Amino acid sequence: MSGVEQVQVQFVRKRVAGEDEASLPEDERRLAEIVAQQPLAVPVKLMRAGLSEILNHLAGRRRDDDAMSDGDSDDDDDDEEERKSGKPKEYDFLVDGRFLRKSLRQYLESSGTSAERTIVLEYVEAMPEPEERESNQHPDWVAAVATLTPSASPSSAFVFSGCYDGTVRLFAGDALEQPLATGDQHRSAVKAVCAARAMRTSDDELRSSFAYFISGGKDRVVNVWRASNVGGDGDDEVESKKNKKKTKGKKKQQESPALDVVGVGKTHSDSIECVAARSHKFVSGSWDKRLIVWKYDVAAEDEAASSLNPNAKRRKGNDRTKTAPSAPLQTLEPLSILQGHTGAVTGVTWPHSSAIYSGGYDHTIRLWDVSSGTNTSTWQGNNVVSSLDFSKHSNLLASSHNDRAVRVWDPRVGQQEIIKTTLKGHKSWVTSVAWSPLRANMLASTSHDGTVKVWDIRSSTPLFTLRKHTDKVLSVAWSGSTLFSGGADKTLHSFQVSF
Repeated sequence: MSGVEQVQVQFVRKRVAGEDEASLPEDERRLAEIVAQQPLAVPVKLMRAGLSEILNHLAGRRRDDDAMSDGDSDDDDDDEEERKSGKPKEYDFLVDGRFLRKSLRQYLESSGTSAERTIVLEYVEAMPEPEERESNQHPDWVAAVATLTPSASPSSAFVFSGCYDGTVRLFAGDALEQPLATGDQHRSAVKAVCAARAMRTSDDELRSSFAYFISGGKDRVVNVWRASNVGGDGDDEVESKKNKKKTKGKKKQQESPALDVVGVGKTHSDSIECVAARSHKFVSGSWDKRLIVWKYDVAAEDEAASSLNPNAKRRKGNDRTKTAPSAPLQTLEPLSILQGHTGAVTGVTWPHSSAIYSGGYDHTIRLWDVSSGTNTSTWQGNNVVSSLDFSKHSNLLASSHNDRAVRVWDPRVGQQEIIKTTLKGHKSWVTSVAWSPLRANMLASTSHDGTVKVWDIRSSTPLFTLRKHTDKVLSVAWSGSTLFSGGADKTLHSFQVSF
């Protein structure tokens, strides 16, 4: 292998899900046509940068300094157009389904691939660095973050944070400066939060959104929160009762957003470390080594949220607004208690109606049958499981650990092959992990090393390392292409990830 200087490479454009070939830029279509004609002989010493340079050359793109070296020219407008749209791009390359993060020579040697073989390299334009959007300073550690998007509109996204000051805060996803509402029912640190469900009610005189969230804390209490008056549609077209014509409605007076506890559970005997919801049910994990499955009365909640209280009418000129009545406080009782862990339960996810995954300080990940409450599978590891998340796109499970690693599991295969990959790059305890809702292979992780890392599981190294936090990062969550993280620096950050 040491005497080999070149290898045949066939470049192939990687098709991105949902991509319309007709919408590709002209230079990308031309490049795809060129590389499809035949393999190219390239030096085996090349890595990602060198391979990108080859593609840019084939596409006719030039660096600014190359263009300047041609001297002044006023041949025609083509040169100016090339300088505007023909700047070099950075590409990523996949070989055998994984990102190339070494030279072609190192790939040949590590994979045992013959230098006589033509290497198929799928190329895709590299993602730009995520951009910080906004941040919010909390009074204490931001231990938990969750998101909820009730509709396809990004402006409808909500962010729910749990803080060590015992307070939960609700933010609009695109405005972190000030919370929409706060709730201070916990008597000590809030350690875990999740989104439960969203509901919209409307009539000619009221249009309001209701969102539901779960929180758990060191006070051993789980709370169900109803966020009300958080999504008015005051500028929507409404039908006039007098002339039956659709007219542009005036913006209606709307009540201030509010967070109200509508359910409380007090069965745990130690700090609650994780929660996960599915519709009107949710599960909590605790230092008491137990998982508890709960249910809150969705019928009572829907009735309270949907009904219009005539006693709540207000007059302002000829305009009337109504507010939905407060829901009665529900005392929650466990539907079932799942016992089997021999240490604190610190990670839980509920991806399917019949299946809950949990992990914790006993170094195990367990699969539970919800209907029977039985532990149907157990995967034994060697490290603490600090968090779990399940990808509905790929049906893979991701876990974070105290050994500085993120592990990706495939629960569908046998015990020997269940760990699909191990991602190493953090320098300290990994505290949380979250799959992207838009990309099957992408996830984010946080760590005590103060960083947030964005991964593509086809690469052994992170795509990006975000260093905006100044202390331990404790939680991470996605809303579309926006990433939210909270940490011991008392800050909630948001980042825009461009796919």
